[in-house]
Amino acid sequence: MTQLRSRFSGWLRASKDHGSGGRDAGIDGVTRRASMLVDSEVPPGHDGGMEFSSTVEFAHAARALTRAAARRSLVAPSFRCPPRLVGVDRSIRRRDESAGADPVVSIRVKGRPREAVLADMIEGVVVANGLVPPDADRVRNELWQVMAAQELRAAS
Repeated sequence: MTQLRSRFSGWLRASKDHGSGGRDAGIDGVTRRASMLVDSEVPPGHDGGMEFSSTVEFAHAARALTRAAARRSLVAPSFRCPPRLVGVDRSIRRRDESAGADPVVSIRVKGRPREAVLADMIEGVVVANGLVPPDADRVRNELWQVMAAQELRAAS
C-alpha cells in the first residue's frame, strides 16, 4: 500500500505541475480524489509496513505463545526463523517424541506483515498438537487474545 500511496502522490505532483492550473476537473481531479482516498482510508500502521522490527520481537512472541500453550497443557513447539525449506512461509519439523523433543515451527519473518507471522505461529501450535475443531478454534482464539494482551502491555 505504501508503494500505491507514493505512486498516487507522484501522479498528483506530476498532474499539478503539468495540468489544470489548480482546477478539480479531468485527470487532475481524479488524481486528487484518489490520493485523498488512499491517504484517508488507510489507518496509520496498516499500510503493509507492520513487520517485526527485529528478531527480538519474534522471540518475545515465541516465548508468549510457548508459555500460553504450556499453561493449557499443550505441546509447546519451538520457533525459529527462517524455514530451512526455500520458498515456504512456514514449516513444521517433528522430532522424536519418545526422546522428549518438541516440534519445531519455522516461520519466514522477513518481508511479511506481523499479523501473517503471528497467524503462522499460532497455527503452528494448533498443528503441533493435532487439534481439530472446536478445540482448534478455541485455542486459536485464546492465543490471539494472549498476543493482543502482550501488544497492549508493550504499548503502555
